[in-house]
Amino acid sequence: MGARGCLLGNFATEIPAHGDVLRNAVDAGFGRWVAALAAAIEQARAAGELHGDEPATDLAGFVVSSYEGAAARAKASGDPAALREFFTITTARILT
Repeated sequence: MGARGCLLGNFATEIPAHGDVLRNAVDAGFGRWVAALAAAIEQARAAGELHGDEPATDLAGFVVSSYEGAAARAKASGDPAALREFFTITTARILT
């Protein structure tokens, strides 16, 4: 993530209340991201490489939302520490 942040996250925070077309497009983008990650989680579980019993879509949604929060924090502070924390905890504790 560069200094500009995540494109979907940037759009999500800038959508005016009356911007249904853009809001729907951004929401669909997040939906595709969650679906792709959920499919990868299911494949990793089937291969015995990932454990846990929470629904893959729920876990994927949590990871995407957590990433977006970390990206926003990193962008606001100008310090990538929040993203490093996200990746460390996600890979060591959540996606294990």
